[in-house]
Amino acid sequence: MRNKEKERAGEVAGWLAIFLMIMIVVGILLDGKMSELLDVYLKNQVAQQTGILAEIAQEKLNSEIETLEEMSEYIGKNEDHKEVVVNTFGHSGDGTMVGIMDIMGNAVCGELLSMEEFPAIHESIHGYNAVSYNKDRGLLFAVPVYHGDNIKYVLYKLFDKEILAERFGVTNYGEDGKIAICDREGHLVVPIPNWTEEEHMLFQSEAVAKGLGTVKKEMKVVSSAAELVEYEGKDWFVFIAEIEQSDFMLVGAVSREIMSEGVDYIVTLVLWVFGLLLVLLLIGIIYLLIVEEKARESDELREAKRTAERESRAKSDFLAKMSHEIRTPINAVMGMNEMILRESSEKAIKEYAWNIRRASQNLLSIVNDILDFSKIESGKMELVEKEYSMGALLHDVMNMIWIRAEEKELKFYAEIEESLPDGVLGDETKVQQVITNILNNAVKYTQKGSVFLKVTGCREDDQEIYCISVKDTGIGIREKDKERLFDDFEQLDREKNYGIEGTGLGLAITHRLLDQMGGRLEVESVYGEGSVFTIYLPQKIVDETRIGNLRKRFTDQAESMPQYYESFVAPAVKILVVDDMEVNLLVAKSLLKITEMEVMTCMSGAECLELVQQHCYDIILLDHMMPEMDGIETLRRMKKLENSRCKNTPVIALTANAIVGVRERYLEAGFDDYLSKPVEGKELEDMIRKYLPASKVTVVKHEIFTESVSEKDTERKEVKKTLIDRTMGLEYCGGMEEIYREVLEAYSEEGQESLEKIAEYQKNRDWKNYAVIVHAVKSTSMTIGAKELSDAAKEQEMAAKAGDEEVIEAKWKAVYTAYQEVLEEVKNMLAEEK
Repeated sequence: MRNKEKERAGEVAGWLAIFLMIMIVVGILLDGKMSELLDVYLKNQVAQQTGILAEIAQEKLNSEIETLEEMSEYIGKNEDHKEVVVNTFGHSGDGTMVGIMDIMGNAVCGELLSMEEFPAIHESIHGYNAVSYNKDRGLLFAVPVYHGDNIKYVLYKLFDKEILAERFGVTNYGEDGKIAICDREGHLVVPIPNWTEEEHMLFQSEAVAKGLGTVKKEMKVVSSAAELVEYEGKDWFVFIAEIEQSDFMLVGAVSREIMSEGVDYIVTLVLWVFGLLLVLLLIGIIYLLIVEEKARESDELREAKRTAERESRAKSDFLAKMSHEIRTPINAVMGMNEMILRESSEKAIKEYAWNIRRASQNLLSIVNDILDFSKIESGKMELVEKEYSMGALLHDVMNMIWIRAEEKELKFYAEIEESLPDGVLGDETKVQQVITNILNNAVKYTQKGSVFLKVTGCREDDQEIYCISVKDTGIGIREKDKERLFDDFEQLDREKNYGIEGTGLGLAITHRLLDQMGGRLEVESVYGEGSVFTIYLPQKIVDETRIGNLRKRFTDQAESMPQYYESFVAPAVKILVVDDMEVNLLVAKSLLKITEMEVMTCMSGAECLELVQQHCYDIILLDHMMPEMDGIETLRRMKKLENSRCKNTPVIALTANAIVGVRERYLEAGFDDYLSKPVEGKELEDMIRKYLPASKVTVVKHEIFTESVSEKDTERKEVKKTLIDRTMGLEYCGGMEEIYREVLEAYSEEGQESLEKIAEYQKNRDWKNYAVIVHAVKSTSMTIGAKELSDAAKEQEMAAKAGDEEVIEAKWKAVYTAYQEVLEEVKNMLAEEK
């Protein structure tokens, strides 16, 4: 028996040894293959990056050509100002020189250059934009200057060879990348900055020459390529790329060590994983040889799993129902309060209503966080950052706490540092919740005495660290209870705190929210004497305006409240609102009254089904939680009705359910969209307008409203949008008002003819001439400061050159209309200056 066991053990050991040897060989082969694949990957990466660098170099070259083209067009139309242009843009002492030569090779402005030294001048005389390099002088850009249809001058700009690396050089890979620009014959044009002798030797080496030769063969197929070579015991990637629209090429080299930095570890990681898997596989084989019995799931574990799933479903159902029951009355309060804000003109009433609005919004935010407890448990609580006023937030919180302190006959003091910045970026709702929680606790646990709020701060870079301290004369906290202060559902010292309402979640939520916002909470307390809670809250500063005296600042708040105005009117639209709460129907009708839509209502799913068979509605707003037949069931039956007149009508879910994932559930149930109660007027209008056909909607433009003598007579002044940036135009004209006015006059004179040509060429599908005319519009519009029109014309020019008729047809009319508007504004500008 023992001999058989030994034989079996020996046989197993032999097979394991063979298996281990095979896996070692596989590992060695895997290492070699991974290294090979890594080199291929790095070579492709270098080639791609080289192409990008070539595009950057091309953009730098094209930028100079485009600038000269715009100067050329201006000189062609304003020949008398050519010396002004040259003096404005040339001889600036920065290593550049601008000049003009006639077609006979004579200097008109600036220095006379030799066509033999710079062939680009000769090419421009024949109508081409060109670039030439002279090793003694530098890099020259030249463009023709037309007088009518004939070339009269050549405008050039010469960059001294000493500044070429700084002006046109491109860099990558830090100091280890060696990148230069050369012509097709290999002559250096833009050198590597701080070229060293070692770099000279590298590029003159046989290995690099051989690598570049291999790369150039690939260039017949692709525009950029790279190759791995070895030079003096070190691996280098040499690369080359064509610089399109020029006679230049970008060449360079970078060490493999630099390129593989941060990537080589992948090979090591794969081998370690492979080795680990091998070890685990061996352990698994041994385990299977020893243990044959499989693990089975016990009945107790299965029952525990089913119980946990039932509890999870029960919690979700409870949260959904509680969300509806609590948010529904809040919806009614906020909706009716908004109607007070819209329709009341009395200052005191509007101020009360405004405070109700801010307080109810704060209450709603707190209710949302507590009802959606699954967010807290799963760590999915998210911050929604936006710009807000810290002064306004503190003012609202103090108003709320002052009322609660007064009800308990407590004194409430506040000391706010007036020099604190007011405009900050952060989650306003969460910040308000944190401060409110701390102040509420102070009032709640203080039976007599006072609560004192002090807010100071200190600057750290672009952030303000707000120090918000709340001191009370309450019962304090025992030393042994401090460790449990931030536990969930924990209420300390129950004997003394008996009768004080609360879930015990406030400080727990506050602590977690501060962690998310990068802040912290410190607590000092003497049992029986009181506590001091101090919040350190970092917020990014977006406006340096000081908070100032809050009491004085918000005294006339009601007078400066924004007035509501409708965003559209749609008298031909018919809407059905379905809700089992009459007050919610009243809120919906009131919010939509000013849009002039016909709003019909009903209070049950059954009545809704009858109405959709009798009337055709443009939109249906359908509540979810209704007795007998809820909104989802109503929608399901509605879609099955054969004689329904609303088969294609968008149906929007209205619900007070605020738990995680609710939007996805409604969309899955067949609703077109979802609105959460309480619904704000603007939010409701935006949703309805989203699903209405444009033919039925009349958009009300953004306007400034000013009160006239009569309450019924309201004067509306449209906000004007400026199409021309005068400052930009002046910059293109060297800051000279006289030149800018002449440019505007020329622009205006040529405008009508250009408009007719745009329409003519588009109609005849003459894309070649269309590209020419929109190119002219692009350049001249940029010169006067009409950047948006210039950008739109540029897009049309590119589409015309590419023959992309779809883009032209889709947007040419918009460019045409914008051109008309700019011409009208130019006309007005010229008239005003007279």
